[in-house]
Parts: sequence; structure tokens; C-alpha cells
Amino acid sequence: MTTPKRVKITYSVEFEEVLEEVARLVGAKCMPDLTQTNELLNQAANSLTKGAVLASVEYMKEARDILAGVDYLLGDSMGILMGYVNAKSNETAQDFSQQEQVDPYEIPREAIDEDG
Repeated sequence: MTTPKRVKITYSVEFEEVLEEVARLVGAKCMPDLTQTNELLNQAANSLTKGAVLASVEYMKEARDILAGVDYLLGDSMGILMGYVNAKSNETAQDFSQQEQVDPYEIPREAIDEDG
């Protein structure tokens, strides 16, 4: 099995569209590839029942190549999603830090009575 050359393609989407875009990529690429892989494995099994070992090996090699592509896409998708989670966490932490901070040791003047 020869390893295909890989290139990285970069493009951007709005932050709010990240989940939808990853779902689109996974659905558009992985589902058809998995269907094709299933068909190839069925052909490999049928070939084995007929004694066609070499044909079966070829079907399996092709299935493995397709699965390698699916694995790359899933790895990329997971990386995108982890970046999304980190950005979302930082956004939440930043929102929290921008809220008015109250010093617990500072007593508001209105809380001090006249005797105090």
C-alpha cells in the first residue's frame, strides 16, 4: 500500500458555523467513503468464498486506502473541534473575567453602621 501525498488546505468560516461545517465535511466525505468501503469488503468476502484470494487482497487494499483517508479527515475534524472547544472555553473565561470584580475584603460604606 503506497501512502498518498497529503496537503493541508486552509479556509475560514464564521465561529458560529464551525460545528455545521465540520458536520458537513464529515457527512459529505466520510459517509460515501464508508459505504464504498463496505461494498469493497463485501466483494472481498465474496471473492474469498470463490477462492479468488488475490482479488480479495486487492479489494482489501483499496478499502484500507479509503479508510486511511477517512482517518485523516476524522483527525483533522477532531483537531478543529478541539480548537473550537478551547476558543469557546477562553471566550467563557474572558466573559467571566470581564464581569465586575468585587474585593471580598472591601466593605461597602452603606454596610457600615454609625457605630462601626
